[in-house]
Amino acid sequence: MLNITTLYDWFHNYYYKFYSSDLEVMAMVLLKEKHSLSVAKNARDLAMHLTLSTEKINIAEIIGLLHDIARSEQAHLKTFNDCISFDHGDRGVLRIKEAKILDTLDEELREIILFAIQYHNKMAIPATSPEKMLLTRIIKDADKLDIFRVLPPVTADHNYSPTLIELLKEGRVLPFSEIKTMADKRLIRLGWLYDIHYPWTLTQLVNEGYTDQLLDSLPNTPQLIEIKNHFNAYIKTSSLAN
Repeated sequence: MLNITTLYDWFHNYYYKFYSSDLEVMAMVLLKEKHSLSVAKNARDLAMHLTLSTEKINIAEIIGLLHDIARSEQAHLKTFNDCISFDHGDRGVLRIKEAKILDTLDEELREIILFAIQYHNKMAIPATSPEKMLLTRIIKDADKLDIFRVLPPVTADHNYSPTLIELLKEGRVLPFSEIKTMADKRLIRLGWLYDIHYPWTLTQLVNEGYTDQLLDSLPNTPQLIEIKNHFNAYIKTSSLAN
């Protein structure tokens, strides 16, 4: 098994290469470096909650640490928007393969890690082995947990796109391609909560107040009340899941 301490050293050295005298770039690099450390901890905590083996707990932590490795490049483009730069999941796999940092692992473990990194930012996980599906779901949850903790509130008005409202009524994850207004980002965040895979993750977000903050930020129009009621029912059902 790869020495995790050695991997953390590699990770910090890799990010250090992208440090910049440009204050905007530097802030973006540091943001994603810190985010990756937090996600690694979230992934480890979730894997431990699921009572996985020591090996799988370590794999979850490794995936969390490396999942956003390509964000360092995007920082120098001054955007984290994959649509106008590159898919950071796909690029991350490429950079990790180039670095050969996982080459001491056996092929099966290496493929699990790379698969999870590649698909952590995709709307859907393709059919795959139970092990790959498990670790990909863990990283997606661990990632969202930290994102909710660090994202500032949306301060835009309440001009929401009808398409997103209709999708949310169905309890659907929302496509970024349908964002038409700044206010739509509130709906996108609410849609993320329908892509939570484990009750443990949703419980953290509820207990820390993020779900209430998000719901309270929406006005009480008939359509949005319907969305709120649907979401509250989803929360109640999910909290009772095993």
